Amino acid sequence: MDHKRELTSVDLAALETELGAYEGAKLDKAYLYADDDLVRLKLRDFDRGRVEFVIELGEVKRAHVVAPDHVPDAPGRPPDFAMMLRNRLSGADLVRVEQFEFDRIIELEFDRADGSTTIVAELFGDGNVAVVDEYGDVVDSLETVRLKSRTVAPGATYEFPSARFNPLTVDYEGFVARVRDSDADLVRTLATQLNFGGLYGEECVPGRTSSTTSTSTR
Repeated sequence: MDHKRELTSVDLAALETELGAYEGAKLDKAYLYADDDLVRLKLRDFDRGRVEFVIELGEVKRAHVVAPDHVPDAPGRPPDFAMMLRNRLSGADLVRVEQFEFDRIIELEFDRADGSTTIVAELFGDGNVAVVDEYGDVVDSLETVRLKSRTVAPGATYEFPSARFNPLTVDYEGFVARVRDSDADLVRTLATQLNFGGLYGEECVPGRTSSTTSTSTR
């Protein structure tokens, strides 16, 4: 894992706060780039002007704001997924940015006079973006997922993965109990059992350097 580029659950928690500052911005246009591995949302913020938000689903999976000068040129004819986003979201207000539990999933909810739409970006595994209506049903998704544990498919009710342990909401006793119950060393316990990821797991333990710990739990 490239620690400087891959987003962990900790990074997503910080991103939730950062993007919350853009609530109220209007979506101008949405783009989907070649190979369906990059979604770009062009927003207009009253105070900041043009805001570019991208979701990357390639080898490195991340979501972040990009300087307008650094976004790729708009692709040619927009694919159906991008047209669907434009039809549902053009002129809509960003009203909520929320990380699901302590997972690598970020939700962007938009409101318009004709309804509410949520973009759910899954930044784990193969990556996925699902567009969910106000009733919780999937309008469309880049990838169709049909597992015993969950389904993500057009027409189906969107299902999140099973909630992971959330160190931001557990009390002290619960945190200590999770550490004591783990059979792994402290770094791996922090990384995988407590979901800090390898980089932060090593940074939390004195004398350890962030270099080799592999911690993906999905």
